[in-house]
Amino acid sequence: MRCHTSIGRARCALVFGCAILAAGVAVLATGCATDRGLSVSSTYNGSPTKFVINATSKAIAQNAINDDNEVTLHVLLPPSYLTTTRSYPVVYFLPGFGEYAGEIEAYQSSAFQAAFAANPDHEFIVVGVTGSNRLGGSFYVNSPATGNWEDYVMQEVIPFVDGKYRTIKSRDARGLYGFSMGGFGAFNLGLKHPDIFAAVFAASPGLLAPDGLKNAMPTWDNGFLEAYGAAFSPDLNGKAPNTRSVPRNLQ
Repeated sequence: MRCHTSIGRARCALVFGCAILAAGVAVLATGCATDRGLSVSSTYNGSPTKFVINATSKAIAQNAINDDNEVTLHVLLPPSYLTTTRSYPVVYFLPGFGEYAGEIEAYQSSAFQAAFAANPDHEFIVVGVTGSNRLGGSFYVNSPATGNWEDYVMQEVIPFVDGKYRTIKSRDARGLYGFSMGGFGAFNLGLKHPDIFAAVFAASPGLLAPDGLKNAMPTWDNGFLEAYGAAFSPDLNGKAPNTRSVPRNLQ
């Protein structure tokens, strides 16, 4: 499940992938979930087009691992956002296991700005979405052990962004980008919600072949195994981190 390919190459592919997501945008209204469960605690304005939003999530508050429900969104606005009244497509970035949402801005901000300057008609908003918890990663799925991370993305983050910024509120104007664990999340959420997302770009996605789990599990350290188990095989009657005991060697 963990990907050991070059993170640098994956990050370099990000701008290209996001451009693919935004290239075919059409303005068709379909709507999205309206439950805005994010409660913003603070907003840091790194520049006129860069924002770090700290909030709490109702969706992930109900968990059995005694995790807090604090989340962070990193928002990168295109240059013309400040000088026009246009509405924009949005690409949602899902980081990998143990990584943070701000990597999208930290590593690719200048590349995005250069791409936007070269193609001003293809600008879009980028939103980095928190996916890590006290175990290292949520896999962006609902779990009684770790909280409802799918609901957090679908029912909280997207309505919040659509309500706060000038977005094109259409599935044809939304894309998902994910790396490793986030690549799995992008595929999973994109396939489960085709009415919300029109495109998915996954770099080194954390996907397994039908019989791949038995080969992957012996290579995982205990921390990753616990996080994976809490997400996909929770046991609320067991001890923390509320994971069913699964032998590493499934054979």
